[in-house]
Amino acid sequence: MLAGLLLQVSLFVSPHYLADPPPESRSARALVVAFERVPGAEPGPGAYRGREEAEQLANSLAQGLRAGAEFDTLAARARSGAPGSGGGVLGTYFPGLLDPKIDQFLFGAREFEVSLPIETPTGYQVVQRIDRLAGCRGILVAGKDEAASAKFALLSKRLAAGDDFAGLAREFSDDAPSAARGGALGIFERGPADALLKAQVFRLQVGEFGVLESPLGQHLIQRVPPADIDPALQDATVARARLILIAFRGARGATKPLDRTHADAEALAAELARRIRAGEDMAELAASFDDDRGGRERRGDTGWIRRGVGQVAPVLDRVFLLPLRELQDPVATDEGFLLLRRER
Repeated sequence: MLAGLLLQVSLFVSPHYLADPPPESRSARALVVAFERVPGAEPGPGAYRGREEAEQLANSLAQGLRAGAEFDTLAARARSGAPGSGGGVLGTYFPGLLDPKIDQFLFGAREFEVSLPIETPTGYQVVQRIDRLAGCRGILVAGKDEAASAKFALLSKRLAAGDDFAGLAREFSDDAPSAARGGALGIFERGPADALLKAQVFRLQVGEFGVLESPLGQHLIQRVPPADIDPALQDATVARARLILIAFRGARGATKPLDRTHADAEALAAELARRIRAGEDMAELAASFDDDRGGRERRGDTGWIRRGVGQVAPVLDRVFLLPLRELQDPVATDEGFLLLRRER
C-alpha cells in the first residue's frame, strides 16, 4: 500500500494521500474495445457477444501502437466495433485512482510502454503510459489582415532559419505578458479533454514548432522541455486543503443523528469562519467540529488532491482557484456548510 494513503471514507475526498511529498503522478491514454452484453444473460463466461472478436481486435491495436501507428487511426479502428469503443487520453493520476489492473500497469511501465489488452467489465483496454508535462512558448501575431499575414510569414521564415524563439517573442509578440517572458506560456499537464493550445503542444516533439489560429490572430508555438519554463507557470492540478463541514439535521451523508437546524449550522459555520480569520487554528477547530467522515481524526486535512479525476467532489475543485491560506466563505451544500482553505 502506498505510504500515507488512507482509504477512509469521506463525503468529499477518496482516497486520502497524507504523506509528503505528494505521490508520483503518471499520464495515460487508452484504446477501448467494448463487448456487448447479451440481453438477459447471467454474468459470467458467455454473457457477452463478441468477446473473442474484441480481444483479437485489442491485440491487433496493441501491436499497431507498439509499431508506431498513429493513435488516432487506431482509435478510429476501435470505434468501428461495439458502442463505447474508441480511444483517447485518460488523464493524469495518482496511484490508486484507476481500475486496479490499469493502475498496476501504469505505475510499473516505462514512458510510452504499451500494455497487453486489459479486460474490464465492459471490454478490453490497451493502455499506454505517455509524457505528462509539456513546456510551451508562443508568439502571437494579432489580427488577420495582410499586414498580420506578412508579419506571420516573416517570423515563420526566421524561425525556420534558426533565429532564437525567445528573442523573436520579446521583439514581435503581440501578447505583452508572455513576450516579456521570452514567449513562455506555461507548463501544461495532460488532461482527459485537452483542446486547442494544450492539445496542439502535446502533438509536437520537443523543440518542434506549430501553428494555431484563434480569435486573437495567429500563434507560432514551440514545445520545449518543462525545465525551460518558470515552474510558477505550471498548471495548478495538485493541491492540499483543509475543510470543516458543519452538517444539519437531514443533511445528506450524515452518519449520526443531528439536532442542529439548517439555520444553526449556517450560524456555526459563520462563527467558525470568523474565529479562523481572527487567528484561531483551523486544524484544532476541525478536530472539534468537522462533521465529515473521519474529518476530526484528520483535523480537516484533505491530503493531496488532483483536479478533475474523480478523487474529489466537484465542490472542492474551487480550491484550485483560491489563494494560499485564504479561507473561503462558508459554502452551502447538501451535506452541510463547508469551510475550505487551500494549504499548499
